[in-house]
Amino acid sequence: MTPQDEQRLIDEIASLLAQARGLELVELKVGRHKNDVLIQVLADKPQGGINLEDCSLLNRAIVEVIDKKGFFGEDNYSLEVASPGLDRPLLTYKDFLRNLNSEIRLWLKEQVAGKKEYVGVVISASPDVLTLLTREQKEIIVPLGQIIKGILVI
Repeated sequence: MTPQDEQRLIDEIASLLAQARGLELVELKVGRHKNDVLIQVLADKPQGGINLEDCSLLNRAIVEVIDKKGFFGEDNYSLEVASPGLDRPLLTYKDFLRNLNSEIRLWLKEQVAGKKEYVGVVISASPDVLTLLTREQKEIIVPLGQIIKGILVI
């Protein structure tokens, strides 16, 4: 099995198992070191707020399926399931959607309404645009394609 096939299969398994538990797969990384495979899964609830028990249950479910299908042998892989974390960059529509009503800082490729950086509360997010209420109480609509990255203001 090629590394791309492994990635695709694990992505399908993790996505289905996460959805069955009301979670979203945020990011999946599959890496190799010699004969060992390291699988890192970041998952969250659609509106944020995943907890340790959610991560543990998803971890066990993924391990059960991988072991049952015999992809790697029982000792040749390790799996980590975690939350995206507060300091993870916000890049996608779903990242912003999970952070509705949260204060964020955005960096933009080009100026929108005269600025390339904003701090404000996420009012809404769609696949195309993000609406932000700035600290100055201005509503700014930012095309998602213009966002370099965003971070939560803590």
